[in-house]
Amino acid sequence: LEDRDGALRLVQDGRPSAPVIYATYRNSPEDGDIAGFGEAGVDTVIAPLTPEGEWIWRGAGEYDLSHLDTALEQVLRKNPNANVMLMINVYAYPEWGVEHPDEVWSDAQGRRAYGGRGFGGFSHVRGFRESLEGVPPETQPYWYPSYHSRLWRRDASGMVTAVVEHVKASP
Repeated sequence: LEDRDGALRLVQDGRPSAPVIYATYRNSPEDGDIAGFGEAGVDTVIAPLTPEGEWIWRGAGEYDLSHLDTALEQVLRKNPNANVMLMINVYAYPEWGVEHPDEVWSDAQGRRAYGGRGFGGFSHVRGFRESLEGVPPETQPYWYPSYHSRLWRRDASGMVTAVVEHVKASP
């Protein structure tokens, strides 16, 4: 943002840009109208890093960034002038809460928060339980990290850093 003639303007590559962003939760060759919005001058695109339901974070210090290049290519094929903002869902790998039980979000009664898959992707907190017994296994339930946990923030930062480093190293 720049102050131009007393008004804030969105400036990209030194030129004013429409303060409009095209955002999509799906990024595939068939989905969305990134090209049409680009033709209308909307070159800022928020796109998901991975296809719905894919885990990026596979284990401690282990990330699957194989979808990242494809995600960027799909946007740039539709709009070569796109300035891409990646939507990075920082969901821990399923075992994180088992490995760090004291770092899981808990309620006043000491029950732990859990999440899982649903609606074609991941869910945020679904509820609080003492055990994952009885949760339908097809939802792939996992203990949900506390965002206040310093360990969680350190580990999540490592995942985001891996994404950034991958993008920096890309052509």
